[in-house]
Amino acid sequence: MNILNGISLKPSFYWPSFLNEEFISAINKCNNLSTPSSDKISWKLVKAIVKDIKYLKNIVDIANACINLGH
Repeated sequence: MNILNGISLKPSFYWPSFLNEEFISAINKCNNLSTPSSDKISWKLVKAIVKDIKYLKNIVDIANACINLGH
């Protein structure tokens, strides 16, 4: 017997893609003085970067790829 046969499958669900406006709304709630991770990039810098639509689109595309891949 395969050990994986005993694992029940969970139902999948639909997770809608991020929109540019949702991403901007989310990061605008972050404190400019705090850092989002160990790389020390501040939220103030992230907010400045996404003012350029090209960079905003790239970040949102990465977030959506993560959702689509199940990460």
